[in-house]
Formats: sequence, C-alpha cells, structure tokens
Amino acid sequence: FSDCMTLLLTFFVLLLSFASFGEHVLQNLGSSFAEYLPDIGLINIAERESVFDDPLVKYSERLSSGSESRPKDEVSADNFVAETTPLDFTNLKVFTVASDEIFWGNGAVVSKDGKELLDAFVYFVRSVPSRLVISEHGTGDHDDIGMERGWSVLAYMTDNGVDINKISISSMKMTEKAAGSERILEFTLLDKDVYE
Repeated sequence: FSDCMTLLLTFFVLLLSFASFGEHVLQNLGSSFAEYLPDIGLINIAERESVFDDPLVKYSERLSSGSESRPKDEVSADNFVAETTPLDFTNLKVFTVASDEIFWGNGAVVSKDGKELLDAFVYFVRSVPSRLVISEHGTGDHDDIGMERGWSVLAYMTDNGVDINKISISSMKMTEKAAGSERILEFTLLDKDVYE
C-alpha cells in the first residue's frame, strides 16, 4: 500500500512539475481550491482610502451652561469633598486568596501555581516589619484542614526566608467577608503597636 501511495504522489509531483498551465487554467485551478478552502488564496479587494471625511460628524460650539459646566454659584473652595487617603498595596492589611488557587484538591500540599503566588507574597512579607497571621477557613465539613493548610504555608514561607518568629497560625477568620462555598486563605499583617 505504501509503495502505491509513493508512486501516486511521485506521479502528481512530476505532472505538476512538467506541465505548463496557461493563465486561464491557473485561475480556474485557483478558484476550485478557493471553493473548498476559502481562507487560503489571494484576496482581490480594490484599495480604498483609509481616511475620509465623515459627513455625520458635526462640530458645534462649547456650551457655557449644561451638564459639562458647573453653575457659577456652586464654585467655591469649601464645596469640594474632603480627600481621603487613597488605597494602595501598603495600606491594606488583610490579603485573601481562594484556597483552590494555592493547594491541590482538598489537601494541604501547595500546588505549582500556589508556589508562584506564595513566592511573590514571601518577597513582600520579607520587606515589611509587620507580623503575619495565616488562617484558612471556609464552609463545609473540612474544618480541620484549615490548620493543616496553615502549617503547610508556614513551612513553605520559612523555607523561603521568612523569619518563623514573624508568623502565627489561626483557625479563626480575620475578616467578616462571607466566603460563600469556597475556602479562603487569609494573610493578616499586624502592625508593631498591635503585637507589642
């Protein structure tokens, strides 16, 4: 069978190599391929201008009153909202992540993706003077798994250079945020005035 296929392939290669097609035959051959393979081939589209005047756009003069302009009687220095401290990464104290992004299945073994995420967090924890409380919790029948996962994260972080005296494990959640049906791993940073 393979010899037959090889001979057939050789025949078609020789036929196409030595046959000469006229211009009209080549176009017909191309159109037959285009019928079954529409994404392959040349596209004969006339060139168009890419920039043209749009008659639908009409410019008008800027209004002195309306939704874009403040009324003159409201413009005063005491009318503005007091600015609060913007939230940024260093102001936040509790970090939460879904446990299934850190651990394999319902166990306490840290997954590859979890290691990548914990590596970034380890780098952050080593740069701040705060203490860290790790807690893992959620709804369901697996209440004892939270402590095992906490110990697993503690071991990973201490193996990667975080001082063990900076880390504590808790079985209680530190936020009031409802976890829903998924388990949550929480990292809570404690300021120096809290733990001294």
